[in-house]
Amino acid sequence: MEWLTSLFNGATAGVGGVITGAIGGVFGQIGKYYQEKLRQSHEKDKWKHDKEMASLDISARADIAKGEALSNSIESDASLSNSNTSPWANNIKVVFRPFLTTLLIFVATLMFLSIMSAFSDKAHSLNNAFSTGEMREIIRYMIYTVFYTASTAAMWWFCDRALTPKFAK
Repeated sequence: MEWLTSLFNGATAGVGGVITGAIGGVFGQIGKYYQEKLRQSHEKDKWKHDKEMASLDISARADIAKGEALSNSIESDASLSNSNTSPWANNIKVVFRPFLTTLLIFVATLMFLSIMSAFSDKAHSLNNAFSTGEMREIIRYMIYTVFYTASTAAMWWFCDRALTPKFAK
């Protein structure tokens, strides 16, 4: 330490203090800069971790909700064959969904054929209610709807049955 005081003695002691203070301040600022950089890096890593954890939490909650929905569906299917219910009522419950699906397809087919016949028969009653462009839009909408509902029903039936445990079938 003596070498430092001998360097700045007498009149230059004030200047030496200023220079030493400035050097110390610069090194202090450099240290603070790297400390802040390290803190920000840590914060980014923490935010990334928090984001990943939130994503996993959302995914886990979605999986839990899917599991609960499947469990409710299985319980509902199992309740169809409940021993407390008469076999006749069970049979009506089991047949209703396919019957309703078939009936809706039949009604949609009748509507489609009626609209198609309106194109060839200008005296058809639908020509009074709809323009040709509107009937084309209705047919387009019906086709989209039929394909959507058919694919949904097929996937639902096959996936629902495939995922049902053997004891619930």
